[in-house]
Amino acid sequence: MTRPVIGGVCGSVGYPTFVNPAKDTDTLVFAAQRTISNCHNYGKVELEHPAGKVYMPIGGVVGLPTGTIRNCTNRGYIHVISNGRQPYLGGVIGCVIEPENTFEKCINYGEVYLEQCNQTTVRSYIGGVFGTYTDTAMDNIAIGCENYGYVHSDAKGLTNEGGLFGAHNGTITNCKNYGDVEMNNATYTDNGTIYASEVGGIVGYHNASVGVTIVGCENYGKITNNSAANTDTGGIAAAIGGSKTIQNCIVDCEIVSATGTNAGLVLGSNRTSTSKKITLGAANAPIKIKTTTTLNGTAVQPADIKKGGKLVGTVRGETTTVTITNVVLE
Repeated sequence: MTRPVIGGVCGSVGYPTFVNPAKDTDTLVFAAQRTISNCHNYGKVELEHPAGKVYMPIGGVVGLPTGTIRNCTNRGYIHVISNGRQPYLGGVIGCVIEPENTFEKCINYGEVYLEQCNQTTVRSYIGGVFGTYTDTAMDNIAIGCENYGYVHSDAKGLTNEGGLFGAHNGTITNCKNYGDVEMNNATYTDNGTIYASEVGGIVGYHNASVGVTIVGCENYGKITNNSAANTDTGGIAAAIGGSKTIQNCIVDCEIVSATGTNAGLVLGSNRTSTSKKITLGAANAPIKIKTTTTLNGTAVQPADIKKGGKLVGTVRGETTTVTITNVVLE
């Protein structure tokens, strides 16, 4: 098998068989959803210069689970030198494939580092708790997860990075990030078009069905985006797809983003014009921007949290609307 699947406790859970394992495009045969609970990793999990090209799940506790992952923690150093490959790297969980997985009260304390990723045709993913999902892994639930570790990447290709989640499809509830999040050099240019990488305090790229999709989340970790123009940086989420509501969240951090990037106190940008409606806050569930928050060294002002201010970095697409229902500075 040319594709590594790695975890500090276990590699793959619920996927017993590969189809055509000699090919780099092999697919997994799904068995059944499982529950992984109360598992803890204290040791280094490291992968250097893997032979596979794409889709490499690496997690501090489990690389490729399916089902429920509950009360699991990582304290080890998680490090991948990918050498142009595509890792799905998480402090606790690497990646999920099947839909409707639950990540509950998972915590990362360890440093998570992606290095030398030069992949340009596909994205690489890194998160303090969870790396990413595949296209079929929809409607996942993340609740009560936390990150305290330093999450950072030095990647020359497209990268999604978040304090907790590199990318997530589904709801994110009551999750908190305390660790610093840093992205370096993650820009891909093809025929003059610059494709955006994404770095967020809670999540890099967020996708979900409908309704309230990010609620009760808090970011306190410094966010640094040292990439070139057009990359997205957000205090909560760097980029979203589809209509989203973000509410009852707290942003209390430094945000530093290179010139020309799309940097917002809550959201960096919507990835494409398919994001029709963005709603920030609700009547009894405000987004709170703390007065200690800074954007590129400047403290947040009351005008920054109004329409046309700095809550969203850039709005892509003429049909996209941003509704500010309840955002307060305190």
